[in-house]
Amino acid sequence: VNIFYNSVIQGFTVICSEIGVLVPQVFVSIGSSFHRKKNVRAALQALHQRYGEIRYSSVYETEAVGFKGDPFFNLVVGFDTDDDPRRLKQCFHAIEERQGRSRSGKMPGPCPLDLDLLLYDDMIIDTPSLRLPREDVLKHAFVLEPLAELVPERCYPGTNQCYRDLWRNYCRQHDTRSLARLNWDPLAPDHPAARDGVIRIIRCLFNRAEPAVQVCCLQCGLTKIIINRNTERPFSALQFFR
Repeated sequence: VNIFYNSVIQGFTVICSEIGVLVPQVFVSIGSSFHRKKNVRAALQALHQRYGEIRYSSVYETEAVGFKGDPFFNLVVGFDTDDDPRRLKQCFHAIEERQGRSRSGKMPGPCPLDLDLLLYDDMIIDTPSLRLPREDVLKHAFVLEPLAELVPERCYPGTNQCYRDLWRNYCRQHDTRSLARLNWDPLAPDHPAARDGVIRIIRCLFNRAEPAVQVCCLQCGLTKIIINRNTERPFSALQFFR
């Protein structure tokens, strides 16, 4: 099995290289039921630091599935990487453990962080140690709806059904009222330390800007942000410097 698995991955990488595809696209589910905001944000930051540009869905709240527990925050994140699935899983486990995830095999309890590989480009694998696409994609609303939001036109591997249509069909057959989309961006600087960091960037840009740009900033009240720090969303002011 290992030899076959390695051959598939190596062959896929070679094909991508030959046809000009830079790196595969992967999609990962993120879940947390303990210190949810902190752990979801930490997961996204760790993935961004490791893999560069990431794309992520809205955050959804849902009840625990398969056991009694606190509600989860769930979302899906996508990025490009040439890491193979096994290396990805090793990275995910390391991120989970940094956030306090235990793999002791005890009964389910509060889950600090859960990262699962959903899709590795359009690859289909079915081995004892790895199954792609992950069965959760079609099984759980908290995976399928974020995917439909993030890549609505992308097709489920081996079919011509896109995630938008798959989600619509799912809604016709299941009660999805327990799934709630949250108005929260995990990477928005919504706490004082992050706001201060953005404010420092704005102040630096202002000081280096051309006189005409500075006049525009003064007229638009940007000095209130720079001097008084009286805004909850200072990052919106960066539009002046685009």
